[in-house]
Amino acid sequence: MTKRTVPLALLAAFVAASLALTLSGCSTPSAPGTGGSTTVVEKNFQFSPSSVSLPIGDTIVFDNQDSVPHHVVVGTADLGEQAPGKSVSWTATADGTFPVKCLIHASMTGRVSVGASGSGSSAPPSATTPPSTGGY
Repeated sequence: MTKRTVPLALLAAFVAASLALTLSGCSTPSAPGTGGSTTVVEKNFQFSPSSVSLPIGDTIVFDNQDSVPHHVVVGTADLGEQAPGKSVSWTATADGTFPVKCLIHASMTGRVSVGASGSGSSAPPSATTPPSTGGY
């Protein structure tokens, strides 16, 4: 009887892939800075919750539970129009406070606080993240 061994690199790749699949199914907030996600429900023409604090690296999923489309913008990031029953997401890549709004329904507004402004780390902002803009 011969003994078979699994190369360490193959085993490491399997463990990493399994972990990635497990984490991608998370829908509740996790420990700061671990790439968790938070769901904001769009219902009755409101964001709920309307204010969210999270660390850099976490994602917000905007879930449209209304019977009409919404068009979400976070800071200067346009997430596009979403049909009823669909979701869009935004990942925090820089510290700051970002206004949230629906371009279709002016009364739908909110706010996201990230990093030192929220509950997360104070890592430097990503060079690809536009700054927060006011006046929404």
